[in-house]
Amino acid sequence: MTAAPAQATNLSYLGVALDAHRAVLTANASASATTLTVNDTTSWSGTGFVTIYDTTSGGTATETIAYSAASGGSITCSATANAHTAGCLVVQTASAAAPTAYIPVKTFEPFDNLTLLDDTGYRGSEVGIFGSVAGVIHSEYSTSGDVFPESIGYFLGAMLGDYAVTGGSAPYSHVFNIKNNAGNYGGGQPESLTVVDYSALTGATSNKARAYPGSVVSELTITWSSEALLTWSAKLTGWPSGVIAKPTSSWTGVSAPTPAWSGVTSIGGSPKLYVASGELQLKRDVKVLHTVDGVQGPYGIWLGPLAVTGKMTFIAADETELLRYLNATNPSLSVNFETGTGGSLVGLDIALQTVSYRNTKTMRGQTYTTIETDFTALGNTTNVGSSGGYGLCTITAKNSISSSTYQ
Repeated sequence: MTAAPAQATNLSYLGVALDAHRAVLTANASASATTLTVNDTTSWSGTGFVTIYDTTSGGTATETIAYSAASGGSITCSATANAHTAGCLVVQTASAAAPTAYIPVKTFEPFDNLTLLDDTGYRGSEVGIFGSVAGVIHSEYSTSGDVFPESIGYFLGAMLGDYAVTGGSAPYSHVFNIKNNAGNYGGGQPESLTVVDYSALTGATSNKARAYPGSVVSELTITWSSEALLTWSAKLTGWPSGVIAKPTSSWTGVSAPTPAWSGVTSIGGSPKLYVASGELQLKRDVKVLHTVDGVQGPYGIWLGPLAVTGKMTFIAADETELLRYLNATNPSLSVNFETGTGGSLVGLDIALQTVSYRNTKTMRGQTYTTIETDFTALGNTTNVGSSGGYGLCTITAKNSISSSTYQ
């Protein structure tokens, strides 16, 4: 007997697609069904493709089919290959559920979080667990990589929700703020992503991939250090994964990663040359909503209010940054990472109108003195988009993409 060889990690890749339109089956669909009954198809295009994400048999019942009409709560489609129960997520996708963009990443951590319900009833024996049945399920996905201005917007959009693109020619500015009004998915909720993970493990001949639909970002961290690349990490939560056809990846249009030394930092409106490193963390509490509705997957994924924190290290010649903390001056903070010129300029700009320094310390663990501080962004009416209200930060991705791609 010969053991099967392992799969090469370097052959893995990750793609994403915006879930601009999605719905939920509100009635069972039999095999060969040509009509899907869903909760809503408002703003859907008249024709296209839908992917029905079905957790049956580990997601292998998932399928993509063409549709010819979508109106109210009905989708007219090609005959389904499988039967699907009410509650399955239905997403308007490309053919074969292919991603619209591929993102160079350094880590993949997919997880279908299945709750197992143990039978622990006493049976007159010194045994603790007598059986286990499947409970509810949702997906979690953690990933990280270097910042590419063309792709970071997908994660910003799926967390913040308020999005606008400006510019008559490249570079176009894709501006992200917290969403403060009701939308397709509820008040303050962004449109979600489908994350497609190809690992070469799925399918009899490695011809399949796993897709994690309905995913929103609950944590996004951007990190910079003068001697390294600008990096990011993200945590997403969504519906259970489904098995789709292996997509053909494309890496055209991907710019060079961003060196962190290119960043220009301003504090209190004045440029500062002594920032050695920094980190910005955006976080929203995420709740997976389950109901007693005959469906193992979620009823919804809900993001709570936004919190923005961070930290910076300064090469210190005096107490300027310490005094901001001691005097609670709450300055503005901006860090702009831009490379190239003219139409070839790309970048990521971070703006926080008001930050509160926290736990600021003078450090002498090296041969030169540094000051380290945490900070917390404070609500203001400057870091806002079209949805108004109060915000904490405005993040702008600059690239050659002209269309409203990320929300």
